[in-house]
Amino acid sequence: MLEARGQPCRIRVFASTRLNCRPRYNWLAARQSLGGKFVLRIEDTDQARSTQESEESMLADLEWLGLNWDEGPRVGGPCGSYRQSERTKIYQDAIVSTWAQTR
Repeated sequence: MLEARGQPCRIRVFASTRLNCRPRYNWLAARQSLGGKFVLRIEDTDQARSTQESEESMLADLEWLGLNWDEGPRVGGPCGSYRQSERTKIYQDAIVSTWAQTR
């Protein structure tokens, strides 16, 4: 999903699936019209299909295509962690906070 001008274009890539043309479109959109920042996050919550090998393959494919990212795996940045499985605490805290506000 593309956000308002000036906001980062956040890209979700599934390590367990084959790379398609969507990341290329998002990369172009981020570079041309959204302030030029490409943030890559790995969707790896399907532990049965997500492997280190599939993630490495996907990252290598993006690099081969010349789709470099400003934030994400291998690069770092202020919006980490860049793997969904490592963000569980963030989501749990948001749920608790939201629940507390509705009581």
